Amino acid sequence: MAPTLAAAVFAVWLPYAVAASETCPTCSDDNELLQLTREADAHLDKDSESDPDSVRFRIFPVNLIRSSFFKIRAKKNVLTMGGGGTRAMCGTTGQLRAMHSMDLLKEVDQVVAMSGSTWSTAIFAFAKGFSVKDLLGKDTANSLNRLTLKKLKTPNGKILERAASDLTPFVAVAAQPIFAVPPHKLFEVALGGNFLCPFGLNGELPNGLCSNSNKNQVWTTSDKRLDSIKQRNPHLDLSDALVMNKNLKSLVVQSTLLAPVGYNPNGSRMVSTRFSADFSGSPYYADQQNVDFEPWNTSLSPLKDVVVGGGVVESFAFMSTLPPESPRRPRRPARRGLAEAELEDEGILSLQQAVGISSSILAMVGVSSPQFVIDSFIKPLASINNYTEEFLQDPYLFAPRRKYWPVARLAKGIDGDIGEKTYYVGDGFSIDSAGLLEAIRGGAECAVVLVNNGWPIEDKGTVDFCNVPEPILANPLLLLGTPLGLQQSIYDYFGIALPDTILRAGLDYSNNHVFETSEIFSLFCRAQELRDAGDATVVYRKYTTLENRHWGIQAGKKIKVVFVWTEKTVKWELQLPDKTQAAINSGAYDSPGTAGFPYLGTFSPKPDGSDFTAVLPEQGNLYASLTEWSLRQNQEKLQKCMGA
Repeated sequence: MAPTLAAAVFAVWLPYAVAASETCPTCSDDNELLQLTREADAHLDKDSESDPDSVRFRIFPVNLIRSSFFKIRAKKNVLTMGGGGTRAMCGTTGQLRAMHSMDLLKEVDQVVAMSGSTWSTAIFAFAKGFSVKDLLGKDTANSLNRLTLKKLKTPNGKILERAASDLTPFVAVAAQPIFAVPPHKLFEVALGGNFLCPFGLNGELPNGLCSNSNKNQVWTTSDKRLDSIKQRNPHLDLSDALVMNKNLKSLVVQSTLLAPVGYNPNGSRMVSTRFSADFSGSPYYADQQNVDFEPWNTSLSPLKDVVVGGGVVESFAFMSTLPPESPRRPRRPARRGLAEAELEDEGILSLQQAVGISSSILAMVGVSSPQFVIDSFIKPLASINNYTEEFLQDPYLFAPRRKYWPVARLAKGIDGDIGEKTYYVGDGFSIDSAGLLEAIRGGAECAVVLVNNGWPIEDKGTVDFCNVPEPILANPLLLLGTPLGLQQSIYDYFGIALPDTILRAGLDYSNNHVFETSEIFSLFCRAQELRDAGDATVVYRKYTTLENRHWGIQAGKKIKVVFVWTEKTVKWELQLPDKTQAAINSGAYDSPGTAGFPYLGTFSPKPDGSDFTAVLPEQGNLYASLTEWSLRQNQEKLQKCMGA
């Protein structure tokens, strides 16, 4: 971003930042990203009748120049959750169970989730009429000897019950021509039907797929904020609106803004996009500059100097409206405050859509067309609807897509294309596997990073991190050449990632360097020591950040981090009944093509590979028990990090 652009947006931001800090020192009423205390701008009459085709909402511009804007609602302790399909869903269920049992959830200011971890956290944060025990199940950490083979056949809690239910049948139903569900919404609709419908958390679904459906299902932080939305938009049907329960203080669902439709994503151009119950969007510009997009569709021309990011929008209107115009200055985007804009046909951005976008692995199909997705998803659909031919014409056929316009103020000195476009949006896992970067730029002082890894940390026979070979010390990128090097999460935070790996698997972590590279060796040395001793692989460290312009992270920030891996843990296994131990070690709960339990597959995790997402109840129960036990064994580290 050019200095003139930075200065202009900073000038807009600064007066309000001061006012907000003075009038709202604690902002205890709301729990999310921001708290706007000012009412409607004077030029919009609150008492006038709303246009039935439009909505009124608040917007907030911001950029990298003031990356400390999160201080208005700074998050001291953040729990970050990586993706991994139902593996992550099961793992985070056990981890939330442990945090609740240790009475530490009250110390967590925010949860950052993505992909499969949103399937559990969205339910935990918004489901009404269920107790914590209903959702998470009974504690197991102190009664591992009761996890008999018979006991394991029944899912421990409502969330694990859904993890044992496959979403593929819902895709097949939604794909029926009679329902006319567009391909880019199939995954979201199936996810809503399988995971969210039983808890009343789904938005729009075809008739017959779920008993409740509301295209304009707003999700928000409090009854007070919902009342404000109602007052500004009396024409909206908000009868099924979702208000956060008291289980979590704050939930951020992380996604990725990929590229305008018809154009190729690229690591340097893709921007993390956060959804939350109050404000959503991309607060900062990618690498503090405008971006160019090259078309995959040869009928299109390249796009130059496109503005991506720059601020946040009240969530129900994000990706749901055309760009607002200021009544005072026609044809110019509204500044901060209250805006009015036309509502698009897709309707309000619902929790269902946010979770579906955040976990849509299908957005990656256009990038790499992984064969397992084609075999598991596209070929079965071909017999229902003629998607095969369409897919050959459009490699991004199944990628979610929504209208997007940057929060930018058109003024002298601001250059770039700020027009509304339809964007591909996709899995938050595409550019950050564990959510730590979102926590850091959000002001976290302590981050607990729940990896729920699908592959083991390298063993010492391959790479001994306590006695690192000279070639690797001289060039740490050689770690990526080891047998499991490319499968490792966390490496990228230390600058160990290949550029443009999006062509390999639909992922690009090359912009994530935030800690000194040399510090990776002591971290993984300790992780190997704990794992090899049979203990839970949980490591507590303190770091100082490097500057990361792409993510809007400044240098010199002190942060405490607890890294939590889910590794084979002998001391946990030995407390299980003998027959349960024997079943684990016989491979009865292994996913095909993995290193065995607990490394469950992101796709087709059952031993026979029969379902796309469902786990066996035994797999889900054991995995959640292991993650629960691992945190319970490290309560002191968690308390030290959080200052509890």
